[in-house]
Amino acid sequence: MSERYVKYYGIGGVSFSVETPYDYEEKPPYSLFTTGERDAECRYVFSLAPSLPEPDGKLLYEDQNYRAYLKDGRVMRYAGFYADGKELSPPYALIRYPSAGAGRIDVTIPEDADIPRNSAFVYKCLCIEHLITASGALIFHTSYIITDKGAILFTAPSGTGKSTQAELWRRHRGARVINGDCSIVRVEDGGATAYGIPFSGTSGICFNESAPLRAIVYLTQAPENRIERIGGMRAFGLLMEGVKVNTWNRSDAETMTNTLADIVKTAPLFKLDCVPDESAVEILEAELDKYQI
Repeated sequence: MSERYVKYYGIGGVSFSVETPYDYEEKPPYSLFTTGERDAECRYVFSLAPSLPEPDGKLLYEDQNYRAYLKDGRVMRYAGFYADGKELSPPYALIRYPSAGAGRIDVTIPEDADIPRNSAFVYKCLCIEHLITASGALIFHTSYIITDKGAILFTAPSGTGKSTQAELWRRHRGARVINGDCSIVRVEDGGATAYGIPFSGTSGICFNESAPLRAIVYLTQAPENRIERIGGMRAFGLLMEGVKVNTWNRSDAETMTNTLADIVKTAPLFKLDCVPDESAVEILEAELDKYQI
């Protein structure tokens, strides 16, 4: 039997192992999420094969990055060979996982595939959004900071100013920017916790830190500052804009709905119409203090 290599990771409160038929180089930021723990809630098992089986089952989704099929309760995701609806080259991986839950996830790679043997490639095959959703947490498109009173997440459509507000808090209040693009939120022990994640978009800011979630702030640009606390279905709708989930996976979509409802009930949400200067920090800070958050 050929040698196998196993590494362990922890992301967003969920642990998993990666077993491969070859060793691979650990690269930051992925190396920040390795762990000495040997208990794994999910196993990723990589294998090499002469070729990948032909797509089979019900087509669930396709875009320029992958196609997903459903067969016998498992998702079969063919990764990395489509662009503008045209097949460019053979897929570099077939990822098979249960449509509900995680457990064991199998990743098959063609033997002749020209792939880098490093953690960046491995993570491309993990379908992290499914793992996190199935575990009862959610990935959000946010800028994530930690203050002396806990975590604040800034969410909004791209280009609205999430990174700008995070930087203002760093500059004027000594906050630490943990991730410039993403975060994970999990409700546990009656409260919400924010976690780092090894994906940071173009920001390049990525640390593996967690903290009690003080507030989520939905941003809009405006000529003057205005803030309000919101909840219920309005909060649900605004937060839904920033969730990263496979809506084509029925089980993930249902789990996401329940998890997001728990987050809305647990984590304070504010809508901040703001200008890009310290006055936006001041009005948010005052509002959080008013609610003793």
